[in-house]
Amino acid sequence: MRLKLRSSPFAYSGKWFLFSLVGACLVAVLHFSDSDDALMRFWLDTITPSSEKQAAVWLNDYEVDIDAQVVEGIDDNLSGLTWNSETSTLFAVTNGPNSVLELTPDGKLLRTVALEGFEDVEAIAWIEGHRFLVTDERIQSVIQIEIPPQASSISYDQFPQVQVATSASGNKGFEGIAWNPASQKVWVAKERDPMALYQITGFGSQGLGKKIQIAADMDLLEQVTRDKNDLSGLHYDQRTGNLLVLSDQSRVLAEVDENGDEVSSMDLGRLFAVSSHLPQPEGVTLDDQGNLYIVSEPNLLYRFRKPTRDMLASTSRLPSLLAAISQ
Repeated sequence: MRLKLRSSPFAYSGKWFLFSLVGACLVAVLHFSDSDDALMRFWLDTITPSSEKQAAVWLNDYEVDIDAQVVEGIDDNLSGLTWNSETSTLFAVTNGPNSVLELTPDGKLLRTVALEGFEDVEAIAWIEGHRFLVTDERIQSVIQIEIPPQASSISYDQFPQVQVATSASGNKGFEGIAWNPASQKVWVAKERDPMALYQITGFGSQGLGKKIQIAADMDLLEQVTRDKNDLSGLHYDQRTGNLLVLSDQSRVLAEVDENGDEVSSMDLGRLFAVSSHLPQPEGVTLDDQGNLYIVSEPNLLYRFRKPTRDMLASTSRLPSLLAAISQ
């Protein structure tokens, strides 16, 4: 006669309790380390059809190409950024002193253009030719400037401007600007306290028109500012019609569609293969080949590129994800 030993029901319940406790602890660790966001991005990248990725900027695929390149000749306050398709160069701004910088795609300084009479320039967007839009945070204005090829300085009172009355004070005003050439529309982002997003029409390739319209885009703002502590940069992508939204304090770059729905994102606090966290990301742009550029204070340039299809097919992104989670 054999005796059959039965496990106590309390043993089973104890095991399940232990498994549940370990699982809860794991979820908590992932959540508070922001690794749950990384896993979610990996999951979305896995299940999203290739056709949808190709129709978007799809930030998930970008990898570091230039890591924290110091812009020689600039000590501090590197801010907004834009790409000029006609010169195939980058244009950035600083606000101490106020100036426009022309850079090569790998971050070499070509020239500095002094902005005389400006107070606190934070963002820049190329229109066409020698025309650009810049924002002056302190005086809450958008100014359409022209920078001739050989110019070393330009003056504030030479150019048309639009002032947007907000409750901003100090350095909590306009931090981002984006230009849509098809609709001749400008988006301007107010940093915080509170965050705001404005649409301005009336600027154009021939200068400032007679009919200026300024409107707060509340519906887009509600979507764009979700899970963000500030707005520090904008870029409009002509190919997809999507908007790139940069947040310094939240350490995130998001791609949103015309309704503000998030399409893809890049966690700037957990970038794969970046030597250190971006100190203070302030400007973002794309070039004609789809390469992504971010500038960070005090004087750093980052460039990101998409791997070729062969590289994507042969290289799993899971090891990179696990490496980021372990940081």
